[in-house]
Amino acid sequence: MKTRFALILIALLATATVSCVNHAGDRDRVSESEYPMTARVIDLNRDTDTVTVETSTGFTYAFYGCEDYLIGDCVSAIMTDKGTPEITDDEFVTVRYSGWSDYPLD
Repeated sequence: MKTRFALILIALLATATVSCVNHAGDRDRVSESEYPMTARVIDLNRDTDTVTVETSTGFTYAFYGCEDYLIGDCVSAIMTDKGTPEITDDEFVTVRYSGWSDYPLD
């Protein structure tokens, strides 16, 4: 009787663990049109409240919200390609400060 109870308990715990792991993985999943991007702040226009960032591949993007950003700050973002192959219409879904770099700007 104790063995049967122990086996049932183990089965229930294993099922609950697998269910939690699968559910936790879904939270990190983004849609197929979204992708991560990291860039460095290269320009700030406080008059228009615009932050311009550049990726390591040389693409530049801009978003609103200068707030506490400084030139040289790094940002991590989730971008959307809006379902098109062109990169020129991609938009920020969310952007967050992710550090600072003292590498010289070109």
